[in-house]
Amino acid sequence: MPGAEADGLRMEGLAVGYRAAGYRPAGFRRRARCEVLAGHEADELSDGERQRVMMARALAQEPTLVLLDEPTAFLDAPSRVAVTALLRRLARERDLAVVVSTHDLELSLRVADGVWLLDRTGTLHTGRPAEVIASGAVNTTFDGDDLRFDPVTRTFELREAV
Repeated sequence: MPGAEADGLRMEGLAVGYRAAGYRPAGFRRRARCEVLAGHEADELSDGERQRVMMARALAQEPTLVLLDEPTAFLDAPSRVAVTALLRRLARERDLAVVVSTHDLELSLRVADGVWLLDRTGTLHTGRPAEVIASGAVNTTFDGDDLRFDPVTRTFELREAV
């Protein structure tokens, strides 16, 4: 990642810069599981590690609204759950509005307070996850010859070959 250190992505520089601006990054580094990355150059980080650093960087600014595009895209399953749980906890504890664009529909339907689902025709379905599921919008949008959404378990299943 060219120029990453100049952009303040090196964890030590990140902490110093945010402390000077009055932010408290240490707690967010810990919560985003970035403490072990302190002192590493940005080009030494994996995509998932870099994503966690960027999230800690955003959260250290103590915003009231966070817009995230695929925040769990490069993370393994335990890390995806941890990041999602962190965002949900921060939303509750700090009255933080978190808007996430994601393809991780199963996890989103389990933890989101509200969802926006854009179907194949461009129609927007909104509501609590249970409402959007009960409306049939998830099935209409995703069910196909090889895949179906089970509204009871809130998981996708492969259809049996016939």
